[in-house]
Amino acid sequence: MAVLTVEGLTLRFRKNSKSRGKLTIVDDVSFEVEENEIFGIVGESGSGKTTLSRGILSLIKDRSGKVTVNGRDTEKMSAAELSENIQMIFQNPQASFNPHYTIKHSLTETAKVHKLAKDEYESRVSELMGYMGLTDSMAERYPRDLSGGQLQRFAICRALLIRPKILIADEAVSALDVSIQNEILKLLLRLRKQLGITIIFISHDLNVVEKICDRVAVLYLGKIMELSPSRALFDKPLHPYTKLLLDSRSKTDPDEVRKTVHRAEDIPSIIEVPTGCRFSSRCAEFSSGICDKGACGLVRADGEHFTSCLRHIS
Repeated sequence: MAVLTVEGLTLRFRKNSKSRGKLTIVDDVSFEVEENEIFGIVGESGSGKTTLSRGILSLIKDRSGKVTVNGRDTEKMSAAELSENIQMIFQNPQASFNPHYTIKHSLTETAKVHKLAKDEYESRVSELMGYMGLTDSMAERYPRDLSGGQLQRFAICRALLIRPKILIADEAVSALDVSIQNEILKLLLRLRKQLGITIIFISHDLNVVEKICDRVAVLYLGKIMELSPSRALFDKPLHPYTKLLLDSRSKTDPDEVRKTVHRAEDIPSIIEVPTGCRFSSRCAEFSSGICDKGACGLVRADGEHFTSCLRHIS
């Protein structure tokens, strides 16, 4: 059963303060996320991943399409109701805590905002901190006194205090050392099992996505290029952009990664999106008369594996 449904979501911004023109950053994106699933959204910087997450949270007003949680339109929810359904953690946990408050104070403020009774708050905090290997003495400290991994655990603890149905993790481990990354990934998997929470995991790192996600959507210039169960995506990618991303992760030299990912040319500006397939200007499998002419949405290729590659569809 889908806990989150995104239908034709399109998100726009004004080009600049003096212009009346608008840029479409996320364009006609649709997908469903099943209850208790970890759903990955992957793509390079500038692909629209964070903008998409903000759109799901109704933080972007110039929008069309529809987002529902358990069948309810998020646009019709109050801010409080929406936050009780969806919570988010970010790349930099240090920036998400008030530096003048202890962690305990920040957790208490969250409880007050959501009107949790004291005994309920204390019970939930104790339970969550137990799951995460956190102690009362850590909670008495200020953010500056904790490591990045400890802070991210507290950020997760705070987000889950109000028992949301969905947790959005936006590059939540990308700023952490590899060993700490793995600890946080194991924690998210454990919380999914113990609390039954649904997770939308946003990342540019395919190695991390492969470890944790059940299904993956590959985003490029605001459009989904491929959507598939994780194993099928990594074993048999269909879209040339997905293949390019997978090819780049096997290289350890940063210069080689840059050469691979930018093989044809730099990522086009969202201001001048290529005609036809958005990836056509960088595609190693480009076919004149097909890739530069039409454009299509996702089409089922095999089972639950979808692609928008025109050559594959043709």
